[in-house]
Amino acid sequence: MSTTSHATGVHVADLDVSRDEPGPSVESEHTAGAPEADLAETLEQNLRKVREYVEKNPIQSAAIAFAAGVVLSSLLRR
Repeated sequence: MSTTSHATGVHVADLDVSRDEPGPSVESEHTAGAPEADLAETLEQNLRKVREYVEKNPIQSAAIAFAAGVVLSSLLRR
């Protein structure tokens, strides 16, 4: 039994980690072309959430956009 301590203070018991074996690669989890499809799907979901939020809270959304514009314009002036 080995115990590993993380920076967060969490202890993991009964975990035998061999450092000689390589970890799973990103490509083994997805097929070729799938990351782009996953990214497109995530983008679609996030855009849908933003549209729904703007439709439910139009005044707050306008205030957020205005504040972001003020911050951006002050950063670009410097």
